[in-house]
Amino acid sequence: MLLALILSLSLAACSQRVSIHSTSEVDMDYTCFNSYTWPVATAEEKKRNPFKYTEFSNQHIRRAVEGELNARGYHHSDSTADLTIHYHFVIEDKKLLIQNNEISDTYLPSWYPCEHFSYDYQQGSFIIDIIEVSSGRIIWRGWSEKVINSYPFQLTLKEINVTVKKIFEKYPVRPRNIQPQPLQHARNTVISPN
Repeated sequence: MLLALILSLSLAACSQRVSIHSTSEVDMDYTCFNSYTWPVATAEEKKRNPFKYTEFSNQHIRRAVEGELNARGYHHSDSTADLTIHYHFVIEDKKLLIQNNEISDTYLPSWYPCEHFSYDYQQGSFIIDIIEVSSGRIIWRGWSEKVINSYPFQLTLKEINVTVKKIFEKYPVRPRNIQPQPLQHARNTVISPN
């Protein structure tokens, strides 16, 4: 019973955190790009998107992403874009398996019987892809991951803005109004959306 309580408390604490990641094309000069465009979301994508695609959410996400791109010197152009920006959500069913002898001795005495527990949960990922138009390949991907503790999955305007900003902190081009800083090699940053 003690183990179940510790497990549920630790997962509740994790559900409030968002981890941020990115990956990029090696040796790519991101400063050679000037413009971006958005693809038209297909009916299939709207239907299967667990975020329940709405024009309202789409506008807020696009506005947040465009603010980050514009701050880095890019401009929107549907006709002559160098980059295509695409975002999507993925919700995955996950299972956490743990046995009490994996927990620190601080929590359980050595005589406590060995038990196995599992906890089913959902992890939501918000993914932003930047695609080079000329080659059609993804040259940068930034994403956030969070344990979802409510359904339907909803994002507030504040969460959208904070998450997009944190994702673009991993982008190779810094905003123009901020002095350039060396990129950190750490792939994970934990933030609280509130």
